Amino acid sequence: MPKSRINPDFSALQVTCEGRPLYTKPAIDGVRRRLERIAIQENTAYLICSPLLSIGVHELAGRLPANSTIIAIELDNEIDQSIGLKGIDQSTTYFGPKDINSFHDFINGAIKNGIKRSILVSLNGGYRLHKQGYDCLHAEVLRKLRNHLQNQATEMHLGRLWIKNSIENILLAVNSPLRTASSPKKMPCVILGAGTSSNEILPWLSQIAKYAVIVAVDTILPALMAYNITPDAVIALESQFANVLDFVPGIPKNCRYILDTSSYPGLARILPLDQISWVHTRFADLTMLNRAYPADKITNINPLGSVGPTTLQIAGMLFSGPFLLAGLDFAYLHDQTHAHNTAPDLFERLRQNRFSRSLWYQRAAARDPKKTKSRDGSTVYTDLVLEKYQLVLKNQLSHAFADRKCFSIAGKGLPLGIPCCNPADFFSLISIEDGSSKLPGPGTNERANNI
Repeated sequence: MPKSRINPDFSALQVTCEGRPLYTKPAIDGVRRRLERIAIQENTAYLICSPLLSIGVHELAGRLPANSTIIAIELDNEIDQSIGLKGIDQSTTYFGPKDINSFHDFINGAIKNGIKRSILVSLNGGYRLHKQGYDCLHAEVLRKLRNHLQNQATEMHLGRLWIKNSIENILLAVNSPLRTASSPKKMPCVILGAGTSSNEILPWLSQIAKYAVIVAVDTILPALMAYNITPDAVIALESQFANVLDFVPGIPKNCRYILDTSSYPGLARILPLDQISWVHTRFADLTMLNRAYPADKITNINPLGSVGPTTLQIAGMLFSGPFLLAGLDFAYLHDQTHAHNTAPDLFERLRQNRFSRSLWYQRAAARDPKKTKSRDGSTVYTDLVLEKYQLVLKNQLSHAFADRKCFSIAGKGLPLGIPCCNPADFFSLISIEDGSSKLPGPGTNERANNI
């Protein structure tokens, strides 16, 4: 057997890696010097990188307030096998290299239970053995914390409006819920957002629509009408008045309009009632709304924060794919933030003059933009909020849609972790390789029965 690179000496309070000590001598003094530099805070998760012999861990635990916690993480297989839980205090939760999924589940639960901060702690030289791995885990914890706090802030600002809208929409919503089958229909599906990459597929849609259903966010509707294309479904989730402007150019017939119970109530009053279906986003665990919108009476969906991931979630309930995503970009250019002929694009052209900068660019730029590479390799701008939505969609595609064929238009959007596909290749895939049946024309009565 090959000689182990890790040699623990419990009596001498020392661990060596390939002959090099991982504790300073004497070990207790070195650890205590490190402990003195650690800030003691409330509601904080202290991530102990490579606890080794757990020297100092018990002392740190005794200094922490009751609402803070210690999590010990070991990423080295040999250390985990030779030392593992030895010396770990019962108040400390330990995760080895094979427990990373459990670690993420534990962090999610800790955040829900009130953890608001995370501090990475190194009490010995074990951290250096897998520095990049520990740093990545800590970065992921910080991302989870940031997302949770952002969601809380959103609920604080919009929660009352969502509840108010959900109450106003009760009578309409409970009588026209979206019906989903136990298994999705075997149909290809194009999912359209309002990002600039939709410009690349719009000229192809009349051909692709012969074989694939089109599910669009409401913001892209004016652009579709400019190409004389009726989508099979339009997803309208906005709780405020702004997105009503998307329907000013017209309201297509024989199109299914899917609204959320928290959607702006006035929108349901301008759409044909027999073409509206409702879903309910469980944005909070409220007894009143749980009783009004039980899961056995109306389709309940997960809150994902953005209309793009939610549209994919709804489309996945209805259709099996293959899926082609366009306009879900989470990025923008300094001179264009949305696809041509969308309401933001039309509004921008109306106000344009020699001295004006793009209004939507100015608003996005106020969120500290940063340059990054898009799916087609060009330089685009994004920000932390848009990157959060991108990550939500990537996780959705890699987990809930892992067993389905999903492609994305290249264009000037952030990478989604799925292959890029141009419209011509997708048309070939669904019309020839996939053997999909030809559908009735868009906007016809026969076509409307797909949803």
